[in-house]
Amino acid sequence: MRYSLRVALVIISALLAALSLFQPSIAQIGESRYFPETNKTVSGDFLRKYESVPNPILVYGYPITDEFIAPEGSPVSGLRVQYFTRARFEYNPDPTAEERVIVAPLGTLLYEYEKQGFTPNMEAAVPASPACRFFEQTGQRTCYSFLSFYEANGDLKQFGLPVSPILKINGRLVQYFEYARFEWHPELPAGRRVILTNIGKLYYDLVEKPYQPGAPSPAIPRGPVTSLKVRSFVQSAVVTRNSTQTIYVVVSDQDQNPLQGAQVTLTLLPADGKSKLLVLNVTDAKGLTSVSLVTKDLPIGIVEVKVTVNYGSALQKQTVTSFRVWY
Repeated sequence: MRYSLRVALVIISALLAALSLFQPSIAQIGESRYFPETNKTVSGDFLRKYESVPNPILVYGYPITDEFIAPEGSPVSGLRVQYFTRARFEYNPDPTAEERVIVAPLGTLLYEYEKQGFTPNMEAAVPASPACRFFEQTGQRTCYSFLSFYEANGDLKQFGLPVSPILKINGRLVQYFEYARFEWHPELPAGRRVILTNIGKLYYDLVEKPYQPGAPSPAIPRGPVTSLKVRSFVQSAVVTRNSTQTIYVVVSDQDQNPLQGAQVTLTLLPADGKSKLLVLNVTDAKGLTSVSLVTKDLPIGIVEVKVTVNYGSALQKQTVTSFRVWY
């Protein structure tokens, strides 16, 4: 009886020890994060890769697919992958690999795919400047605001090397990198004029989706708007009477995503104290709205512009700008 009990205890101890060896793997598999913005979940190694950067929503965006095995015909057939707004993660099955999750070079892949339709005159004329950085590995330069954004947000480790010159596509300056594409938006305020293209969604729609019949095109996600960021600026700091002044307002959410459909009103407070209320068009897809006004009825002096932005029924934000009517 005692012998049987001892044997049973030994077996139980062995089983518990064996289970403890598997516990870390079970915990890793169970790690997940749900994104209500797109109704998708990121789990395990993919989640750890996603959260390894300081601002994953800026760099990678939201998940737009679940994990799936790429079907036959796909450029990555047989691999376990997951698409994000600005990236594609690939699982490396090699257990000895230093990196189990690889970020696909979608910038390079997209450039190779799209450049077939490019023409030589699409290359922007960017003069040599100390504000440029030359990359010997690819023979390309990155300059000015593109370079500032590149160096401030992860540099080579995050975006890879530039793989194209600066191009003008549909009136917009862009540059392709191994893992990203930069866009120049001069209509936005200083410091926010470089935007990352949603290359994950773009590549998925162009290349991956045709191999998945019936798969809907993932929508560009937006999380719940919890706060507003408002910038307002004028075209000219000083104007003359009987001239035209344009006032711009840019609205974004807490993650600095452009906010469409925000309601904007301006209150002009000129030097004579006679206020004037202006109701602007709602903000567009870039979060931008503007109004042009003739200054002939404004007295000489400082004109203060109070900006009020409303979004939905609960969110409001105010800011102030100004300009001078000189003579």
